[in-house]
Amino acid sequence: MCAARNTKPMDVNIPSRLHAVCFDAFGTLIDISTINEYLERKFPTLGEQIGTEWRRKQIDYTRLRSIGSKYKPFGEVTQDALIATLRSFDIAPAADSITQIMHQYKGCNAFPDSQLVLQELPIPWSILTNGDRDFIDPILSQAGI
Repeated sequence: MCAARNTKPMDVNIPSRLHAVCFDAFGTLIDISTINEYLERKFPTLGEQIGTEWRRKQIDYTRLRSIGSKYKPFGEVTQDALIATLRSFDIAPAADSITQIMHQYKGCNAFPDSQLVLQELPIPWSILTNGDRDFIDPILSQAGI
């Protein structure tokens, strides 16, 4: 899905039984690697590890809340996962530091070919995500989706 941008029009052969396509937002349409780059600058030599663990906790926390019927908005779950991740690296997170790191999501870009794929897709598409509207809408808007 996210290979280098192709300048030729896409030749998409969609089986006639498909009427729509759903995409995941993070890691499929939206490139969250800029968060790891920020974390690496903030915590030299640990950034990528923190980013990976944070994403794992984020998914685990969302899954556990779903199973336990304990809904919490995705932004709050993401922040909880960030705090727990930093603590697991013996980093005492200050409130302003948490805010700065969380703000990095809003600066994520779409993968280079995401917009092209969405524009040229001959059937309706949507995004299926754990992110609630308050969390995901500004990210998608900034990314041009």
